[in-house]
Parts: sequence; C-alpha cells; structure tokens
Amino acid sequence: MKKLLLTGIFAGLAVGAYAQGAVALDNINNTSSSPTATASGLFFLRTGAAAPVLINQDFNIVFLAGTDSASLSVLASFVGSAASGGNGFGPGTFLDPTGGSYPINGAITTAFFEIQAWTGPATSYAAFLAAAAQGTYGVQSLPFSNPVAVPPTRRRT
Repeated sequence: MKKLLLTGIFAGLAVGAYAQGAVALDNINNTSSSPTATASGLFFLRTGAAAPVLINQDFNIVFLAGTDSASLSVLASFVGSAASGGNGFGPGTFLDPTGGSYPINGAITTAFFEIQAWTGPATSYAAFLAAAAQGTYGVQSLPFSNPVAVPPTRRRT
C-alpha cells in the first residue's frame, strides 16, 4: 500500500501552543527519526513494501482544528505552490511558509486536530482520493488532541 506516513503528530506539528489558544504549524524541532514515533515525529513516505523513509519532496498539507473532535474545520491549507519548500529544514520536516500562528476559537484547555497530507497535483485531499493517480501518496490522520495554555490573567496595579 502506498502511503505518506504521519508520525509523532501529537507532539509535532500541533505542539506550538500559545497562551491565546493558538498553534504554530511546524515540526522543525522534532528529533525522532522513527516512522513509529508517538512524539517529536517527522513525515515519512512509504512507496510499497520498502521501509518508510523521511519524505524529501514537496507535499500538500491541510490542517483541520476545533474544540470538538467531531466538528473540525480547515485551519490552514498549503496546496500546490503554497506547499513548495516544505522540507527546508531537512527531510521529513514541515514549516509553515507564512510563519504565522493560528487561533483555535473557543479552545481554553484542549484543541483537536486532524491532518491531511498528499503528494501530486490534486488540489484537495478528496480530489487526491478520487484521482488515485499512479505515483502519488497520501494519508489522513485520526483526530487527536493537543493542550493549549489558558490565557494569562491581567493584573491591575
């Protein structure tokens, strides 16, 4: 089975939680080079029966988020030209080219995420699934949670 593997997402791409209930979308500080990592993982590509290898090509990625795992919406999408240069910090890495952080409205203690990633020219994960083009690979994670910090209280002087 051809697939792109998402590993360590729990403590990877959605780990940069800020005090305002926002996340940074990157995994450039992740250190595990294991395709079965459950923390600090990277992106891997499996092209058949061979062992997965760190992905070393551009890939499309969509991040979904929300306060309920059953009600996620698109947080950020990097598809086509917006996805180029994704391995700028080495194989298996992803860095948001906008450098931004994204608020998770309503998330006070926990937010939920899902990630769709695929190679090739498809403009959405649904289009990738429909095309099933030779030589393209993709995967969708299961929903997972990530804690967010409670905003600091403002002191009056």
